[in-house]
Amino acid sequence: MKQGLPSISRNKSLLLLLLYLCININRVQAQEQPRPYQSIFGEKSTEWNVMSGYCDAVGTMTLETSDTTVINDKEYVVVSGNSENPFSSRNEDFLREDTSTGRVWAYDERSNTELLLMDMTLEPGDKFMLYQWDLTPVEAIVSEVYYENNLKHIRFMQQDAWIVICAGLDVPLEFIEGIGPNTGFFHYQNFFQGIINSYVLCHFKDGERVYTGEKSGGACYITQTSITDDAKATAVEVYPNPAADDVRVTFNNSRQERVELVLLDVLSRPVQRLSGSGSEFQLRLQTEPSGVYFYRLRLNNRQIASGKIIKK
Repeated sequence: MKQGLPSISRNKSLLLLLLYLCININRVQAQEQPRPYQSIFGEKSTEWNVMSGYCDAVGTMTLETSDTTVINDKEYVVVSGNSENPFSSRNEDFLREDTSTGRVWAYDERSNTELLLMDMTLEPGDKFMLYQWDLTPVEAIVSEVYYENNLKHIRFMQQDAWIVICAGLDVPLEFIEGIGPNTGFFHYQNFFQGIINSYVLCHFKDGERVYTGEKSGGACYITQTSITDDAKATAVEVYPNPAADDVRVTFNNSRQERVELVLLDVLSRPVQRLSGSGSEFQLRLQTEPSGVYFYRLRLNNRQIASGKIIKK
């Protein structure tokens, strides 16, 4: 009996060692397992209030989740848009996400492909491919990563992606965990030459406001537009838009009143100024750099219309 005691003791020691190793292996694996990122969607409902436009011609679009659908064997959440902005006309879009990486994709009907719109695994110095309105890829570099309210924020270099709505609202693009890009998910539809004209005012999950844009002033709806009854009466049309050369601006001016058309760049600097008493102006863009421009149409010193023109 005495000769068997050392063997029992060794077995106990071996069992204790194995137990210790198992506990610590599980602990290390738990530490190495990355936490899932917070979902951009609520359990029952999700809403984004996105302002878009420029200065005195801005409106707020409400984007709401409604259902799910399968496209090309992938399940997407349907996002429906209700716009108060006369320069936006969204109906339905499609998003899907992977919370293990914080990646979000949108299905693009034009190309029948999906576009990666957000990736929360990025770190400073990493590169991310953004898409312009014509789906041309543009490289953006992460300048900073920081945490606010325990949520990860990824900020891009300002020269790569710059949100410009008007004076006082010009900030770099950010990805925000659980919220999305601070431009809204469909910024690529009005992104050109590094300029984006949309900004998330508020984000709601299951009826609760979970995010308010820093530059929103606490407001979830901002609408300021120079489109009036005069504009409807003058039936303003701008075409082609986007354009490579000339752009025609036509309107009803049966009384032959004095009309002025001003074209401005993204910094609100006048580029062209035309005036007369006719019913059509022609903007010559051949010598202007490619980019986003804005027009303002005034009738008898009353601004009746404004909007965006893209020079290819």
